[in-house]
Amino acid sequence: MVVIMSFLIVETRTTTKINHISLIIYMSNYIYSLNKTFIQIDDPDPRASTPGTRKSEDRPSTFRAPTPAKLKRSRSASNNSKYIIKTTPEDKKQLDLKVARFFYGHNISFRAAQGKHFKNLCCELRPGYSPPSREAIGGVLLDQVYNEVREELKNNLINEEPVIITQDGWSSVHNDPIIAHCLFSANRSYLHSLQNTGKAKKTAEFCFDLIQDVIEEVTNQYERKVFAVCTDNENKMCKMRDLVRRQYPEMVTYGCAAHIMNLLEKDVGDSQIMKHVVELNKYFRNVHKAHGYLRDHGGVLPQLPNDTRWTSQVKCLESYTSNCHHYLAIRNEMIANNDDDMPITISRIIDNIAIQREASRLLDLLRKFANALDVLQSDSCTLADGVHVWLQLLHDPELDNHHASIKRKFLQWVEPFMVVSCNSSPKYKVL
Repeated sequence: MVVIMSFLIVETRTTTKINHISLIIYMSNYIYSLNKTFIQIDDPDPRASTPGTRKSEDRPSTFRAPTPAKLKRSRSASNNSKYIIKTTPEDKKQLDLKVARFFYGHNISFRAAQGKHFKNLCCELRPGYSPPSREAIGGVLLDQVYNEVREELKNNLINEEPVIITQDGWSSVHNDPIIAHCLFSANRSYLHSLQNTGKAKKTAEFCFDLIQDVIEEVTNQYERKVFAVCTDNENKMCKMRDLVRRQYPEMVTYGCAAHIMNLLEKDVGDSQIMKHVVELNKYFRNVHKAHGYLRDHGGVLPQLPNDTRWTSQVKCLESYTSNCHHYLAIRNEMIANNDDDMPITISRIIDNIAIQREASRLLDLLRKFANALDVLQSDSCTLADGVHVWLQLLHDPELDNHHASIKRKFLQWVEPFMVVSCNSSPKYKVL
């Protein structure tokens, strides 16, 4: 510090023409620049350790001022470091896993990982980062994420309530037979497995063997108790539940309330009125010319019933009632233009006022079952809620004509413990 002050005194004497205030500012900036660079004070002489030479404490301190080149490089490095993002191998590993989970979670084709737009997006978000290839997403990353999810499932099931296992089956878009198992515990559901059964025949015994493997895995590996088994109400599923009861008498088995409610809605909606509505909607949906007319008139897209989409009958009737006046206007416009492309059967349905009136009544009727179905398939629905919904339908005076069908489906689903659950619930009382 003494050396620096003496140096400043010399500098001050040689700059007599500089204003005193300007000199103070100048020297303050100079000291700051020295502190930000390499300043060596009391730099030992390399010869000090040899015999006969003067030790470092015996010789005066030395000062080495930085050169302009060193100052420039030092300042440039400190400024550029703020704009450089480094991706370490560990960072890339974590980013790859997040990218892979994004692909899996949104069912995105692995081929998209090779697209230039996806790569450009990753480069803009994280310069210098190269996203994983489609082979990595479909290979090593898939295995790693699978193992992580299985471990998360095991941790989530620890110290939670007993587990309910559900089994369901369907056909994929490639017509492959799929059987899925889910675990439900503490108001949360977890996908356990998806299995392509291939050429195996899906009998009750085959489905029982699959769910038995899941029961044993949950009991032994996850160390959780399986409380109940729930399936749909297909005949072989009912038989499979009987096999579960015989093998595990302590378990509760029951059918899906939402599934049987959907079957009831389809039975009620299976009428001649619905057939006319479907025929008309199909014409204005699939015939290009009629579809173009409907679009020009501002109509909504006609909907058709679908077995795999619950409450689709309600959507079909709603689109019909919304488009009724458009259908009539289109038919009159085609007649005025001497356009006879519309089939006579379609014209007769449009002109039939009774079909419109009955379709409106059927829509009001099916909405009751659709609202009940929405309650039954909600995540928060309990057994007590399910019994209460069915009892409300049984005691609805507007559904007296369908009382026998409602009662038959209700008795097919209900179990004694469900009635006990409803009676003991503080929310409800027996109607």
